[in-house]
Amino acid sequence: MPNTQHSLRNITAAGLVALPLIVILITWLIWRGDLPQTLPTQWSGDEVVSTQPTIIVLIVSGVTALVAAVFAVSRAAIPIASYTSRFGFLVSGLFAALAAVIWMISAGLAVTVSPNIHPAIGSLGLVIIASPLYGLLVLVVARKPVPARRPTRTAPIDLSPTESASWNQTMTTPAFAWAALAALIIAIGIIVLGPVSNHDWDAAVTSSAAAIGVLTLVFAALAWLRVTGDHRGLRISSRVIPFLSRTISLDKMADVQSTEIHPLDWGGWGYRITPGRSAIVLRNGEGIVVYLKSGRGFAVTVDDSDGLAAVLRGLLGKVD
Repeated sequence: MPNTQHSLRNITAAGLVALPLIVILITWLIWRGDLPQTLPTQWSGDEVVSTQPTIIVLIVSGVTALVAAVFAVSRAAIPIASYTSRFGFLVSGLFAALAAVIWMISAGLAVTVSPNIHPAIGSLGLVIIASPLYGLLVLVVARKPVPARRPTRTAPIDLSPTESASWNQTMTTPAFAWAALAALIIAIGIIVLGPVSNHDWDAAVTSSAAAIGVLTLVFAALAWLRVTGDHRGLRISSRVIPFLSRTISLDKMADVQSTEIHPLDWGGWGYRITPGRSAIVLRNGEGIVVYLKSGRGFAVTVDDSDGLAAVLRGLLGKVD
């Protein structure tokens, strides 16, 4: 089977993830003339307890569904031979469906009741709870991944007493980059369009934009990482925020293995800390695990993990 062949099932799954975005756009085009300035977004029983400007609800829902769709399409574009996980389809389908359901309920109720009547959510609240099931549908449609490789004890490179070696790579993670872009668009949208509300929106604009701004930096920091292995040890640093880095010196290392990293095995994506170990997980796929003399472990996902492991194990041999 050619390495460039793509899976029809993954393309279909990506189409399912894109469907909620299409629903949001079509319903907005149909309802835009009847939509009020604000939409109900939170209920206590059948009483509306919170509203948001319509444009904000549209931006948040639309951008969330758009990012989910782009992420799913990028996953579907991965050749079959390099495909290692369906979890991305599950998550993108979940968020896309949730965004569409929230928009449909808030906007749909607002345009179907009289202006002076507060819309009651009733049993529609169950639809919000059930919406993540759409992600399971996408998961079932997506193709099963290729079998993951087992941990390998990569042979160290041979170094003479006077030789050294280095390995470096910039890891770009499209999922975090798209998430950063989405968060940035939402923050800008809140700042620019938030004041259109007819109630006191200043405090909410400030707090919401600040929180999403911080989230943007977190996503951006993880989107571009520089991974280096040399005589100083292993160093991972953000290309966006350089002072955010993690270094493990050679004298603290006991061993290094190249293996397959599964996010759920390490507590999820991003910088993870769990009992006895920590990790920087950018995706599902190959990476290295550094075993420390303290008994802890540290993992990071990288391409060419065999090369990085070989360099570090070769340098470790000189330390010993």
